[in-house]
Amino acid sequence: MTPAVLIGIDIGTTFLKTAAFDADSGECIASAGDRLNVRTDGGGVREQNSAKLLESLFHGLDRLRQALGERWREIAGIGVAAQGGSGMLVNRNTGEACTPMLLWNDLRGAEYRDEIIRQAPTGYWKGLSLWEGPAPGLGRIRWFENHCPERFTPDTLYCGAGEYVFFHLTGEWRQDAGNALQIGCYDVRSRDLAERPLQLIGRSLDFVAPLRKGHEIHGLLKQAEERLRLPSGVQVAGPYMDHEAGFLSTYGHSERPFQVSLGTAWVGNYLSQAAQALPGAVPLALPSPVGDCFQMTQAARVGSLTWEWALGCLLDPDLGKAVSRAEALFAERLLPAEGLACLPRFTRPNPLAPQTVGAGGFFGLGPGTTRDEMARAVAAGLVFEFGRIFRPLAASGEVDAVYLSGGASGGEYFRRLFAALFDGLPVYRVTEEAPGARAVLYPFNPDVAHARVERVGSVPDDIRQDFEKGLSLYVKIAERLYD
Repeated sequence: MTPAVLIGIDIGTTFLKTAAFDADSGECIASAGDRLNVRTDGGGVREQNSAKLLESLFHGLDRLRQALGERWREIAGIGVAAQGGSGMLVNRNTGEACTPMLLWNDLRGAEYRDEIIRQAPTGYWKGLSLWEGPAPGLGRIRWFENHCPERFTPDTLYCGAGEYVFFHLTGEWRQDAGNALQIGCYDVRSRDLAERPLQLIGRSLDFVAPLRKGHEIHGLLKQAEERLRLPSGVQVAGPYMDHEAGFLSTYGHSERPFQVSLGTAWVGNYLSQAAQALPGAVPLALPSPVGDCFQMTQAARVGSLTWEWALGCLLDPDLGKAVSRAEALFAERLLPAEGLACLPRFTRPNPLAPQTVGAGGFFGLGPGTTRDEMARAVAAGLVFEFGRIFRPLAASGEVDAVYLSGGASGGEYFRRLFAALFDGLPVYRVTEEAPGARAVLYPFNPDVAHARVERVGSVPDDIRQDFEKGLSLYVKIAERLYD
């Protein structure tokens, strides 16, 4: 008998990936990807066309169907993961999008933050979510109210990419805890939705999707069966937040994995008995997908956008040439000249002029400083900033191995820098392109969910010593400027 086939869907900020896996061997037998266009402008706009998102989804699944041929009818399960925190207005009955989707890094709702903070007593927000103030989703809902009030009817629902796709596959509205946290309506202590934050902006709990409980599975909707040319009985799991999926892709390789995602935002994911924020991070305390504890998803205040700036501005405007140049540059020498440091918080408010964005900078520039040295300083600074947050975790014994995945992990130089940062722990690299699409198949077969990994070699003593000197200098500068 032919083994069943499982399909994973991973909806990122700028890319949608679909992949098919043999349910017995775990082998990836077909994959497809579509870039998701993001509309931007200088006013903080970061949005996607909601209808185009569905088009990309079904286009990717159609490509899998063509690649699989007769095995397409062997599909037994589909899993869905998506980036969290984005939001749009939809019709709860039909799933039709009423607005574009404002991405998690869209800034248009920020102007309402102070107004919402004042509506709750001191300490309320931290007790709710570990955050110092309301989550950005509440401000985005307020922005929709002020800019398209006609879209609000009794049938209006606020949802993100994961809920939107899951509904169009199953006819059921569900959201993950990470998305609810970023909307601003999740209580980390009770591990359930909280109505009061929504009431502060004049809404109730039925304005958002119900919370996913555990590893929920629902049947494929009849309309989706017909659209995808699938037989009845196919099950759909999810929706998962992308960082839940990232963690699940490494769980099982070790008992206490520390999964590091080096994408648009640099994020660390690990299990903890306590919901506790690490200094300097933006925390998401999620119900663990694998036990009675928390999955702590802690975002550093840096990400690959800074590295993309360095590639284009310091090495070569042509991205392909810049990447090749970076590999050669770091093969020659990994770390910048002594005394040179980069503060890579390029997307954070300027600490000396808080009304502007841009907390990045260089320290130690001199007449002999080259663009190559500055590029080395940017790469090292990103890893140093990440280390400021997570090195104490590595030393605590709470994690037993490090797993690198996402954009920047593709650079050997970043892998070597992380090997130096977490010296004493085994460091691995996830070697496949769509580990999230694999991980969402955990409810069907945990073994299939395991991403393929390879060990990153340790760095020589001299590089490790230079790394420690550079990290020490970076911490001194950052504490002077930020703390």
